[in-house]
Amino acid sequence: MVQDVLQYLSAHPGVLAALCLFLFLALVGGWYVVHHHLKLIVVTLLCAGGFASGCLVAYRGVQGDMRDLVAIGLFLIVVFPIVYMQALRTTKIASGMTGGPSAADRGHAKRAGV
Repeated sequence: MVQDVLQYLSAHPGVLAALCLFLFLALVGGWYVVHHHLKLIVVTLLCAGGFASGCLVAYRGVQGDMRDLVAIGLFLIVVFPIVYMQALRTTKIASGMTGGPSAADRGHAKRAGV
């Protein structure tokens, strides 16, 4: 099957060029996202995993009629979205995306005497 695909791509250079361009742009876009948003990606994955774990623990507690597991599961279900929202707020404040003018804009306004 790989030979058939390679034979098709060698017979159609336009398709091969479009595929290579698509892969190159996907790599550049992936690098950009990972480079600029790695902290948010990790926080999102950890919080989503914690929330899913809480759901599973609560479900197992309900199935096994164990109130302690239900309480732990509900605690995790409540805590991880709070942690996620706090991480987003902290990142937004740290990166300067609070809705006001950026540092560069404030510097230009100061130099202009505004």
